[in-house]
Amino acid sequence: MEEKKKGLTGAHIKTLCILSMLIDHIAAALIMRWVAEGGDWNTTMCTAFGSTITYRQIYIVCKAIGRITFPGFCYFLVEGFYYTQSKAKYALRLFMFALISEIPFDWAFITHPAITENGIVNLMPEFGHQNIFFSLLIGFGMMWLTDEMRKYFGKLQFKSKALGNAVKGLSYFAVILASCILTNITKADYSAFGILAIAVMYFVYLPNGSDSELMKTKRMIAVFSGTAVLMLSSGNGLYGFLILLPMYFYNGKKGTQNKYFFYAFYPVHILLFAIGGMLLSYYVW
Repeated sequence: MEEKKKGLTGAHIKTLCILSMLIDHIAAALIMRWVAEGGDWNTTMCTAFGSTITYRQIYIVCKAIGRITFPGFCYFLVEGFYYTQSKAKYALRLFMFALISEIPFDWAFITHPAITENGIVNLMPEFGHQNIFFSLLIGFGMMWLTDEMRKYFGKLQFKSKALGNAVKGLSYFAVILASCILTNITKADYSAFGILAIAVMYFVYLPNGSDSELMKTKRMIAVFSGTAVLMLSSGNGLYGFLILLPMYFYNGKKGTQNKYFFYAFYPVHILLFAIGGMLLSYYVW
């Protein structure tokens, strides 16, 4: 049984991340669909404290809250990579859920199935953009290959330290570059910036076998650095730094969690958003 420690567990922070993602997808799957079907950004959605709140304002707030999700996912991917008992099984899970999530992803964010007099249309998937699991899978593969290269280089003796560092650096750069190119070719979520964020966290966060103050510092630097990379890919990426607050209180423990819940939440909730958007479009909008 895991020893109880003060602070937040991995389960707590992962739950925070998926709730953040849920709020983000309210904007991306529902509000964006409403606008795409003729809704006016400046329509009043509600009033609060004597002021009107428009759909545009709600959208901006939801997307800002959602920026903490991917940095959190990247960090726990890196941590999971270092501590998993089977990298092959980990990669297989990512691949399986990437496939499972793709059609719900397309329906919720791209094709928008609709109810018409002739039945439901736009059900065919569109492969011009891939879901977040593909990004995480490519990032995991990048870490795996880099890790194997590090082990291999550790067995070699170079004529000089400078030559060894040059060979290692160029090799790691080639793996990261190839992963970035693959992500852009497949048009996976967060594109090359997602891979770069994972790479930065991977190299900064090198476990030393204990959850010491040193590891806490490395963890914070890793998350900060990765989030800084992601900020370059999004106009509201600055809000991603909010993930540093829960990460500061992370106690290094997994907590009580069912890993398949966190995997399954993604395809299930976007499928529900796709169905909800279709029904709202037909009966309300």
